[in-house]
Amino acid sequence: MRTILNTLRIILSIRNTININVILHGIRSIPLIGKHIPEDIYAIRPVKIIVLIFSVFGEILRAFFLKLMLFVVLFFASLAISSMNLFSQRSIFLYGFVAISIMSMFWYDCFHVSTDTEYAVFMMGMDAKEYVKAIAFYNAFNTVIGYTFFAIPTAILAGVPWYIALLMPMSGVGIRAITLGVEMAMYSLRVEGGKKTLKRNGRPISIEGNMILNILIICTVFVGSLFLMFIVLNDNFFWILAGLIALPVLLLIPGLLLIKKFPYNLYRSALFAEKVIGEIYKEQSKKEVYGKRDIKVNMSTSVDSKYSGYAFLNELFFKRHKKILWGREIWNVIVVAAFIILSSILLCYEINNMEDLSKSVVRFLIAGHPTIYIFILMIINSGEYACRAMYANCDSSMLKFSFYRTRESIAKMYRLRLKSIFKLNLIPALMLAVYNVVVLALTGWESYFGQCILNIFLILIFTLYFCVRHTTYYYILQPYNADLKLKSKVYATLNFFLGMIGFIVAIIPIPAWVLAIAALVIIIPYMLIAYMLVKNWGPKTFIIK
Repeated sequence: MRTILNTLRIILSIRNTININVILHGIRSIPLIGKHIPEDIYAIRPVKIIVLIFSVFGEILRAFFLKLMLFVVLFFASLAISSMNLFSQRSIFLYGFVAISIMSMFWYDCFHVSTDTEYAVFMMGMDAKEYVKAIAFYNAFNTVIGYTFFAIPTAILAGVPWYIALLMPMSGVGIRAITLGVEMAMYSLRVEGGKKTLKRNGRPISIEGNMILNILIICTVFVGSLFLMFIVLNDNFFWILAGLIALPVLLLIPGLLLIKKFPYNLYRSALFAEKVIGEIYKEQSKKEVYGKRDIKVNMSTSVDSKYSGYAFLNELFFKRHKKILWGREIWNVIVVAAFIILSSILLCYEINNMEDLSKSVVRFLIAGHPTIYIFILMIINSGEYACRAMYANCDSSMLKFSFYRTRESIAKMYRLRLKSIFKLNLIPALMLAVYNVVVLALTGWESYFGQCILNIFLILIFTLYFCVRHTTYYYILQPYNADLKLKSKVYATLNFFLGMIGFIVAIIPIPAWVLAIAALVIIIPYMLIAYMLVKNWGPKTFIIK
């Protein structure tokens, strides 16, 4: 145990040093004032102490914030659904916990190479076995502490028996242990069996590391659980949920045995292979997904356009990247379609079983709680994705020319791109708008005059807001370097905090007319100010870093 704690101390020290340097670099990257901050800031002790406090706070936030959000959402979601008097809150709470735990098992990759992994394993030559044991211990510790403070109280408040609630922390540790053990066992079996460990495009074959396979499995688990939901959620079968909570506790020992038996001489080579393959894959992505980074704008006649100048350049980009950008938009449409289908299943049940449809949960969420659109539109907005593609395949080359960085050029391209990105996000937004009208029509129409129009207005204005937000940050902060890596800590921090504000607002039920007034008072001036900032500051901030 002493060795594990000492190794963990070194790992956390490395991680903390990285965080401090990243924060200080982010401070020096702040537009306008950053250039006045000298490099000596890295050696000023009081500054480093203050940044250390923020670094520790960030590590604590990373360890426990998502756990807190998980159980807060589970509690209030189970409370809302149980208010329909269909199932007990305790059954819904445990059902959600089990479903999310199963899905999370397929989202873990122990062979992922992070910055602190590179420093510890490659540069410092840390023993791979000790590194894995220390990280596993740290994750288990975080899980036990987080679940003890967040899972147990919310579960008991939801009506879960105390003896089942007390099992949840160890259940979480068991899920992590068996996931890590199975992944290691699969990798070693493939290597020892002489089978290929790489796919054609150079990525490792791994359940946990394969995004497409992850999505398929998660969808299968989620859809499959819908068929079992009405059986499992019945209080007569409550013991099934209790058994699923206890099962990972029983699997803890087999998981630890699998971790112990893993040939750790493979771990370092696996990490190195993942690092090399990751670099190769990154280069392939530049060529196959975003195009060559240093491609010059070609006034090709293959793009049929009635425009000229910057309008032609904008249309050239979006037409040449039509497959990529609309491919991303298809995924957004699928997400919205899945939301509509699942809520429609619940709506059909309510129509067949409720006498007063004005109390419908779906009506409350879609029509009476329009802030939920903030959360949905925040997830599916393609603004950030489009901006990254614009830098990779256009701006990283065009910014070398002074005429492209003038006040008029930046303002013109900003308006054109904002319009094009809004068009990309319009289809899922219209899907939500149409579904809003359908729900209102099936559940008693409007609660007050103009509710339908106001909800549609809110969907469109929030869609435009997220387009403006991402595009403005892109021009003001320009977060990418020449290698397409995200370097701006300010950009990441703003996205995080505004995302949290959006999430908090999304769970607060606000009438559509109140939200519409707030949108007119806040969002419209916000967009005008954003345009003026880009127009005036863009020539100084929109540069190659």
